[in-house]
Amino acid sequence: SYAQQLTAYRAGGPSNSTYSSYYYITTFDAISYNLDIYGASTANKTNIQLYTRNYSLAQRFSFVESDEEGYYYLRSAIGTCMDLNKNGGSSVVDGQNIQSYECNYTNPQKWALIPG
Repeated sequence: SYAQQLTAYRAGGPSNSTYSSYYYITTFDAISYNLDIYGASTANKTNIQLYTRNYSLAQRFSFVESDEEGYYYLRSAIGTCMDLNKNGGSSVVDGQNIQSYECNYTNPQKWALIPG
């Protein structure tokens, strides 16, 4: 579904600037909204939400290659990583939340980019 299709577009700035390595991530259904770390908080387990595009640091993510081909860590400009909240469990189920968490480079922080 379109709700599961995300687009990443490069943050503005010269190609040699700090901003050139960051991307804003939006969904096909709501292009005026970006993924956003709630309140720009660096606290573990902070919700990642869709929020009106404001170009803040809480909406900038870089793709950091993992040790597994085709997978990336999504590191925010505020220094945390996108993380699948498994609530201490080992399996993935429908409805699990995506959160911001200290970068620990474990499997719940690995994301694949699959062309649509």
